[in-house]
Amino acid sequence: MNKTSAILSSLIVAASLSDTPANAAGVAAKGAAIESAVQQVKLAVDGPSIKLVTPENGGIYTSPIGIDIAFAPKEGATIDLSTLKVTVVSTTVAGVFEIDITEDIIDYASQDGIKAPNAAIPAGEHVVTIQVADSERRLAERQLSITVREETVLERRAKE
Repeated sequence: MNKTSAILSSLIVAASLSDTPANAAGVAAKGAAIESAVQQVKLAVDGPSIKLVTPENGGIYTSPIGIDIAFAPKEGATIDLSTLKVTVVSTTVAGVFEIDITEDIIDYASQDGIKAPNAAIPAGEHVVTIQVADSERRLAERQLSITVREETVLERRAKE
């Protein structure tokens, strides 16, 4: 399994384990560390921009999907990756899950944005929220909504 496939697999595993007391404590601790960095910044109209390159907001796709999200700080500032937070609300056949995937995607993040060329995403409707601040502590937020559908038999055969 490549790293991009692991991203979404971890979403499903985290969701299925989130009801156990041991896992809930671990998830809460990781979430608290990320929250502490994000709480120090405020959503700002003059903060960095977050541009959705691919996939297109509202698009319908089959997995794997190329992800390209660009960050652009305002002049004189830089992106502060320690403030990056990415959450997803997924509605799949297994149910509705809200998961913080920041740790899963951090290896794909840089000052320029998030690039994951082959992200394996389960079928369903997904709303991803991306937050990042700049060196001036100005926070930006952007949402991306996509639908991932199962690949048809004809599409699968065409790839072979």
